[in-house]
Amino acid sequence: MALTKEIFLYSARECGIMDGPNASPVSYASRQAADAAASAWLLERLERILAEKDHAVFGVVGGRSVSGILSLLVQEQLPWEQVHVFLLDERLVEKGSAESNATAIAPLFSRARFHPFLVDGTEQASPLPALHRYEAELAQVGRRFDLILLSAGEDGHIASLFPRHPALSDQHQGFILVEHAPKQPPERMSASKSLIASATGGLLLFYGEGKRHALEMFEDPSVPEDDCPAKIVLSLPCRRVVTDLQERN
Repeated sequence: MALTKEIFLYSARECGIMDGPNASPVSYASRQAADAAASAWLLERLERILAEKDHAVFGVVGGRSVSGILSLLVQEQLPWEQVHVFLLDERLVEKGSAESNATAIAPLFSRARFHPFLVDGTEQASPLPALHRYEAELAQVGRRFDLILLSAGEDGHIASLFPRHPALSDQHQGFILVEHAPKQPPERMSASKSLIASATGGLLLFYGEGKRHALEMFEDPSVPEDDCPAKIVLSLPCRRVVTDLQERN
């Protein structure tokens, strides 16, 4: 596992060259250091996006891995009212549930334009109308993400796209229903593979010893994308991979 131990803030042009197909993950000795560097990278990207157009579309996942980064990021002085924040995945649970990504994310983005994924009581059995509404919201601000924040799971999944799951083959460029997920709860909403791949830039995390195997798969060119969906990020023109894992002696 070849790990780079520096942090650079790239311009859009430099990011496309220097974080190219053979770029190595950036490793930090602590989660705190990794969070700070990741937050700085996202800040630099958002600043550049907002210097070029009047709004930014930012896709995020929930979970413990991203909470520290987002807590740092939202303290920065940005015109947050120009940042539209969407969820890249959500569990199909009741509004306000502790399992909902929106429950954890929404308070952090009180200054931004946060777009929760909402399923009303009559749609629990068939959430497709909610998916269509969420896609319509995204379409209003550009149909694609300027920037995404993802965290890889122990099996290499990102958002709710799991290895060898039928959702990976869904060609729809938008939000999709994921059924029979290998993690609880089994029904989820997720950005599709093509929607994630259409993002202009993205940051991917491998945090914790439990993610070591996932990182090894990510770096192994012989492992196909179907076995490690995190590799979808490799198609992004501007990307950063951050880990708090150190090389084994």
